[in-house]
Amino acid sequence: KFAEYCICGVPALLTPYVGDYSRVVEKEQVGFCLSELRVSPTLLRFLKNVQAHREEFAFRCHSYASQHLTWATAGTTLRRVYDRLFFGRPGRAPSHSPSTVDH
Repeated sequence: KFAEYCICGVPALLTPYVGDYSRVVEKEQVGFCLSELRVSPTLLRFLKNVQAHREEFAFRCHSYASQHLTWATAGTTLRRVYDRLFFGRPGRAPSHSPSTVDH
């Protein structure tokens, strides 16, 4: 859900245990990481800040998601990983077609 909220420009509320996203939320300022499961003064300040600067948060969230959380960026990363695993070097395609390989 984090990617969907961000791409829509909506800051996310997370617990610190949501993969790497808790670090992203703090670093990129695209949401808030809950340190406790109650409405704290810190959470209220964050919500008021979002309300006062709604367009900035929307832009920041959407920009982050567009650059890091799309299928296009995931596909590029996945391709590099597969290339490294199968061919030993990133971005290097085989010199022959898989259909012509002798088995």
